[in-house]
Amino acid sequence: MEYKDYYKILGVERNANEEEIKRAYRQLALKYHPDKNPGDKQAENRFKEINEAYDVLGDPTKRSKYDQLGSSYRAWERTGSQPGGFDWSQWASGTPGGVRIEVGDIGDLFGGFSDFFNAIFGGMAGQTQDFTGRARSRSRDIEQPVNISLTEAYNGTTRILRVDGRKIEVKIPPGARTGTKVRINLQKDSRDRDLSNLYLLVNVAPDPIYERRGNDLY
Repeated sequence: MEYKDYYKILGVERNANEEEIKRAYRQLALKYHPDKNPGDKQAENRFKEINEAYDVLGDPTKRSKYDQLGSSYRAWERTGSQPGGFDWSQWASGTPGGVRIEVGDIGDLFGGFSDFFNAIFGGMAGQTQDFTGRARSRSRDIEQPVNISLTEAYNGTTRILRVDGRKIEVKIPPGARTGTKVRINLQKDSRDRDLSNLYLLVNVAPDPIYERRGNDLY
């Protein structure tokens, strides 16, 4: 993945303080905001890039990790750095999310979710027998809240889950909002057990600069 110098994108020094970063972001975001540049694809891409940079540099924890990892930061982030986070055009409640599933043990990416997923897929409770005599779990729907930033809501994002030894990449496109429900049909697991639908309940965190009014930012 191509390295992006977020400091250069915002036009600040690497030792810039929080206020300097916020001020630079505000100036650039206002300049390249789509409402001020209608139909300008270059300005729109620049605006997304500015928001991406501020999403990292405006958060002390993310900034520290970015400074530490450099070009490896995005790869680290995509492999589960934000267990609580997940951000959406006009998704109606229950619309399927984009999901790609790969087999392979990639470690416990969502440590806080281990008990949650074990409760869904682990053990033998709640099972029935099919006609071949194999144990078959009774499917059930599970809801899990996910938090995303306003920047992620505007740009779209992905998150990676680990379920029963499989890596599941969940793609959430631009435009969603608090209350959006993303449905993931897990189908069967590696032991051929029926699985539940997993519903991700989106919550968009407040932004220090902008507020959302419909599909526009102010």
